[in-house]
This record gives sequence, C-alpha cells and structure tokens, in this order.
Amino acid sequence: MIFFDGIHLTSQNIDKLHEFAQSIGLKREWYQDKTLPHYDIISKRISKLAVDKGAILTNNREMFKLHQYWKRRKNMKSLDINYNYKFIEEEPDKLEGDIIYIRANFALVMICPCGCGEKLYMNLNKASLNAKWDFKIEDKITIIPSINRTVGCKSHFWVKNGKVEWC
Repeated sequence: MIFFDGIHLTSQNIDKLHEFAQSIGLKREWYQDKTLPHYDIISKRISKLAVDKGAILTNNREMFKLHQYWKRRKNMKSLDINYNYKFIEEEPDKLEGDIIYIRANFALVMICPCGCGEKLYMNLNKASLNAKWDFKIEDKITIIPSINRTVGCKSHFWVKNGKVEWC
C-alpha cells in the first residue's frame, strides 16, 4: 500500500514506493531516506494523480506510525532471523524471538519480526470460520499465506523457509 498525507508519499515496501512514484512522474533522485522513506509532493497536479492512482490519504497519526515502523526496521536485527519451529501443547510464558510455535492444528504463535514485540497468532483450525493460515515444513518452516497486520505496527511479511520476506 502507498500512503499519502498531502506532502509525503511513503509505503512499507520500498520497491512498490519507487514503482508508484515513477508511475506518477517522480524522479528517483527525489527519494528521501533519512528517517521516513518517502517522496515529497508539492504539486497539486501530482498530489491528485497520486490519489487517483490509489495512494491512501492518511493523517499525521498514521504517518507517525509509519515513521515508528521504519525506525524499528532500521534498528532491528530480525531481518537476519532464521526461524526454527517447535511443536507445543501449551504456550510458554515467554516466547523466543527466533521460534515459531505450533500448537497442534490450532495455531501458530510467534513474536512479530518488526521489533514491536507483539505476539502474533495465526489460526490453523480448519473447522473455524476464521481459519486462514497453514504451514509446511521442509527443512525450515513456511507460513501460508503472508501475515498482514492491520493494527499495531502494520507489518506485512511472509515467512518462507524460515526467513522473513517483507511485502
């Protein structure tokens, strides 16, 4: 998703941000990456084009959350996490950051890799109307489909063969 607050055009996915920016006529050298990866848009024509092409208008509070998201991403080591998995009967009191816990056909449990520290639960119960995830284990664990948080840090990522791939 591409977000726009009337001045700053940003996203949680840099490649998609660059692609979108190019599609509305922004030059790559206008990209800024000191705190919040973004393009500044000062033209009313380009602003309208950004919204017409699907940029989500957002407020200062949402932009602050995106700023915090990028700040955590720059400081985190989780991009290098090599996830292992562990079958469990009961959820441990303290979760380890490099383990995806599998509760017998009930749920996957893990710590969000963005650095926010939130526990993530992915429902595996096929009988449930809310069952959404599955997993496969070859050498390492893969979670299907991607994990897209709509609250909190709003991280969106895949776990493929034990590694995080950011969307």
